[in-house]
Amino acid sequence: MSEFSPNTDLNDARKLRAFSLAVAGVLLLTSFALMTEATLQKKAFVEWDLYCKERLHEYALGNTAAREVFLRFTDLASQRLMLIVAGAVLIALAVKREWWLGLVWSVVTFGGFKLVSLLKSYYDRSRPWFVDPIIFAPSPSLPSGHTADATLVFGMLAYLWIRFTRCSGWIAAPFVGLFIVAIAFSRVYLGVHYLSDVVAGVLVGAGCVALGMAAAETTRER
Repeated sequence: MSEFSPNTDLNDARKLRAFSLAVAGVLLLTSFALMTEATLQKKAFVEWDLYCKERLHEYALGNTAAREVFLRFTDLASQRLMLIVAGAVLIALAVKREWWLGLVWSVVTFGGFKLVSLLKSYYDRSRPWFVDPIIFAPSPSLPSGHTADATLVFGMLAYLWIRFTRCSGWIAAPFVGLFIVAIAFSRVYLGVHYLSDVVAGVLVGAGCVALGMAAAETTRER
């Protein structure tokens, strides 16, 4: 077989994709750690956190229709629903006998959910406080669980969509990204998170997804 056969080129391309995604994942998780440390030491996001907290809460209280929409919309990324979606996709991958993808999916989603929970406990940041809160959430604030979980599940789902359908997956990917951004916004809008919380949620979620994609690419045939 020639040294420059199509199979050799394919293997090289796959290795390059996996390496690039792994590097991106490490950079995203490093950015999360650095940003979080700077935020908790009040060296970053201080003015933005305060501004978004006050202005969005004021707007939410004065706009009943928008508030009700976001109250329902934010539940689309509740942990219960994310667990259901993650379980359904895992079953679908098992039916297709995609064992390696199923393992990667499980580690990224179910493992990611646990990681986010541990990070919340570790950083133990208090949530925004209001005299007249819209909703109450008892768990620590950073990173945003709704945002991180949505990034984990829908980020990996977008990857699988692209991997199995290509064209339609690439068309859907931007809408998946917009959905994650909208979930993040809803958490700040409803006053249960600071802006920095949801940015942290996106970073940790995207970092885990990138590492998961890197692992999945090692078995990709095309």
